[in-house]
Amino acid sequence: MTASPPIRQVPRESGARGPARAYFPGVEGLRAVAALLVLCTHVGFVSGLNTSPGVLGALTARAEVGVGVFFVISGFLLYRPWAAAHLRGEPGPPLGPFLLRRLLRILPLYLLVLATTVALVPSARPQDGWDLLLLPLLGQVYRHQTVYLGIPQAWSLCVELAFYLTLPLWAAFVGRHRLSASRQFRREVWCIVGLLVTGLVSRYVLEVTEPVPWAVWHGFLPVWFDLFALGFLLAVLSVRWSQTATGTRRRIGRRTTVTCWSLAALAYFVLATQLGLGRTPLYERTPGQAVAEEALWGAIAFLLLLPAVLGNPRPLLWRPVALVGLASYGVYLWHQLVVRELLDLSGRQLFQVPFLPFLAVVLVVTVALAAVTYSAVERPAVRWGRRLGVRAEVRTDTHSCRNGSAGPPA
Repeated sequence: MTASPPIRQVPRESGARGPARAYFPGVEGLRAVAALLVLCTHVGFVSGLNTSPGVLGALTARAEVGVGVFFVISGFLLYRPWAAAHLRGEPGPPLGPFLLRRLLRILPLYLLVLATTVALVPSARPQDGWDLLLLPLLGQVYRHQTVYLGIPQAWSLCVELAFYLTLPLWAAFVGRHRLSASRQFRREVWCIVGLLVTGLVSRYVLEVTEPVPWAVWHGFLPVWFDLFALGFLLAVLSVRWSQTATGTRRRIGRRTTVTCWSLAALAYFVLATQLGLGRTPLYERTPGQAVAEEALWGAIAFLLLLPAVLGNPRPLLWRPVALVGLASYGVYLWHQLVVRELLDLSGRQLFQVPFLPFLAVVLVVTVALAAVTYSAVERPAVRWGRRLGVRAEVRTDTHSCRNGSAGPPA
């Protein structure tokens, strides 16, 4: 039995250039999995489960791998339009609209959650002028004092912002020459391999030398290059796969999906039980442990994402999962504040909270809050960003035509 590739074409806004955007329903569902993994590990810590003896605590302590899944997803989704343009021999997406959409995607809700956190949590408040400047601009990872303030898990957003600014430079480097599709595909793969190695080497070097405090350099983009590179690889493979299809194409089936996810589960078990990693935040580790941990993060994320890119796994398309995936950014941003406030309201001491009941309450409150702010803040900001991006593209086309040249499709 054959079926079309697991990609839906989303029509672009009126006036926008280029083909319709590719939409991967399974990838959206995987966002929910990533956000819930991070929520689970933080609930596991405050309940005391993470640091308790036994396999279950080891498993919840390593659920922080959800951050790595987010990084690989970002690499895949954001690089795919450039990969498609490179392999078609066309210009990539316009830079201005890309950056505008990215900023409106992350900043409005981040600023709302930051303001709420600062209002409710005295220890999260800025302590000087640098804090006031760095926190709203997602620059806290570059200062030791500031990295502990505001929203604790927002260090990953600092990495994402640096990635947004760096991605167009990478795309320009890889696509600087017009090559045939097959030669460009090989160039893409070799460059991605180099980026992957660079990420792992950067992590090893910083672990060995420790030129700055661990809590700060942990948020530097280069040490995460390998995870974004895996997303790039999936983007290039996805585009190449769709270009070489003739007629309809067989999707990844249930057996392959089960195999990928079983291997991801095995890698997760090794990560949690075989590396001897600490179970508290900012745990100490050897350089070898750090590189092994990073490699396993990448393997887990890649194996989870592959079926969602080349197939439509039913668990990820289940409506509740898909809905949580839509609001997953809000789940990621709100859950730490919800955990803190519910812990205070319960009157219980840290490490003395029953894990499962507390997890259930945190999950319900966080998802509800994320759903409300998705409708009120995220979705309007995203739509506004798309409209502004379309206007910017139209102005660029008009300016090009007035200067005697037509704007290229993107």
